[in-house]
Amino acid sequence: MIENERRENVMFSENGWISEKQVRRTLVLPVFASCIFVLPYLAARLFGSNMVWGLGIFLLLAIVYSSVLYGVGRYIVPPGREDSVENDRRGSKCIAGIQVLRLSIRLAFYILLAVTILGEAQVPFMRKGGAGNISNLLVVLPLLLVAFYGANHSMEKVARIHEMVFWVTFVPFIVMLAFGFREISWNVWVPKGDMSVGKMLLYAFLLLACVLPAENYLQLKKAYNKRNSTLASYGGLLVTLLLVTFLTMVIAGIYGIHGAAGEEMVMISIMRYIRMPFDILERFDMLMIWFFMTGCFVLICNTLFFVGRSYRTAFGEKGICWVMLAALAFALFVAYRFPKYDVSIVWFVWYGACIDLPLSIVLPVLDHLMKQRKVDSGKKKTERMMDRKTWKKNDSRKHRMKERRQRRKRKQKGLTVTEKICMWIFAGCFVCIVLTGCGSDMRNVEQRDYATMLMVSKGEKMPYHIYLGVAKEHRVGEQSQVENIYDFEVENLTTLQDIYEQCRGKDLSIAHVKAVLWDMQAFESIEDMTAFLYEMDANEEIAKTCPVLLLEQMDDWLTYAEDAQTPVGTYVSDLVQAFDSGNKRVPWIKDYLKYIREGDELYPCRLTKVSQGFQIQLAKTRYQNPNIE
Repeated sequence: MIENERRENVMFSENGWISEKQVRRTLVLPVFASCIFVLPYLAARLFGSNMVWGLGIFLLLAIVYSSVLYGVGRYIVPPGREDSVENDRRGSKCIAGIQVLRLSIRLAFYILLAVTILGEAQVPFMRKGGAGNISNLLVVLPLLLVAFYGANHSMEKVARIHEMVFWVTFVPFIVMLAFGFREISWNVWVPKGDMSVGKMLLYAFLLLACVLPAENYLQLKKAYNKRNSTLASYGGLLVTLLLVTFLTMVIAGIYGIHGAAGEEMVMISIMRYIRMPFDILERFDMLMIWFFMTGCFVLICNTLFFVGRSYRTAFGEKGICWVMLAALAFALFVAYRFPKYDVSIVWFVWYGACIDLPLSIVLPVLDHLMKQRKVDSGKKKTERMMDRKTWKKNDSRKHRMKERRQRRKRKQKGLTVTEKICMWIFAGCFVCIVLTGCGSDMRNVEQRDYATMLMVSKGEKMPYHIYLGVAKEHRVGEQSQVENIYDFEVENLTTLQDIYEQCRGKDLSIAHVKAVLWDMQAFESIEDMTAFLYEMDANEEIAKTCPVLLLEQMDDWLTYAEDAQTPVGTYVSDLVQAFDSGNKRVPWIKDYLKYIREGDELYPCRLTKVSQGFQIQLAKTRYQNPNIE
């Protein structure tokens, strides 16, 4: 009694090092990462305008699935029996092998997700082809090695990895999404019922493949304290599902449903649609990539850890490291053979919902029944064979010394400090060799020109005549960046960057464009602008929060920009900020896109000449609402 009271007053739980709250984060964090990375894209693609009803059905099915898992956990590990099954090694070898295979297939998709993220981020070492290119798999090898290193440790260290990731990355990740609330189109939240209930049920059931990491509870339950903490862990999982569903609707409101359905990596490009307060760090793409890669690390490390844990239940400690390496190699091979991401993700949801999800419920029950059968037969056999000679042998000094040597060997199994240092040096050298052989073209920052303005008119021979305001090269410490004006007739935005490189000998970066200016006389209707707007949407550099202004007199503006002695891009940015301080706001690229796709209201603004410079006014004419399919 005294010992139990002392345990309840200490900081850590009786497993030695970690609390139940930390173990709970090891459960909910992979579920959150697995859902938030793919659910917005898949839900928008599958449900379309019926997203509210579809996500509601998905949430109900996810709650039912989680409840079934917790019921199975209560059946196979009754409350108060956690310690008795923690070191149980009577699991079925056949079922353990199936579990390892299931987790390895899931691991292959997480590796494919990591490769696709780096490809979306335009990492210089990445080539086209996704995971089908061996060099791309080699680029993610450092991530896999670190994940393997973390998964090869005990439960305490794995839980602390999840604790660190939770506070350092995912909490700021959610806070950053909160800044997008002012960009939400609330008409996305209006329920619509165009799709049949049966179809929505099917699609919602397919999306349950995102919730598969919830089955980790069946193994994590053994790490909890003796006191019943089922309600807390179950509540934490439900809160995670509610949060993911809510954030999915927030993302759909920021993008528009059609926009989210067209973006495979929704969460990376979302920072091109959100303007941060005080105009700080307008381009957060690299930070979002960091969140994504950290989430992939959590998924890979967590899955590898449970590969080893599943193997341990039937085969013991021996050979766990090699089994995890084999699972990682198998996952790399499967990821290499996968088709493109948009096809692979459809394969994964069908496999996960139809095969993996039922097995996650059936296999633990079968394993428990087979264990019970072994226990019952073992008891009968023990009763027949137990005699006085066996008791003497167990109590003998020789037997105790043998057990002591075995315990000492298990403690000395880990790598020494010198071995760990050598391992990291070898891994670092190997990564450097791999990266040098990727064959990508690395360009220095000094070999780039940065456009601050993009002025679009119609060309005579080509569809577009584009004028660029490119910041002049300046000396160190000089703040003023007056623009040079260059003009090109091009077919599209990609051609513009290629032609600029040929003429100027430098790469053109449009990541710092402060405003896009349209010639009103050349583009009289929204249909004339639609093609170029879609090109800007597909471009991964330009921010979708870039303001769009209409020019009444293109020649007057070009004359002013060429003769200006101060940065014109900064001048336009100041005009936009002054106008936005009133009741109206200058529409952004994403507002035009949502107007075309969703039919949202749009109030265009024009840049007109006054006695002293220019000013922004609301356009006299409004574009007619396009037909939304």
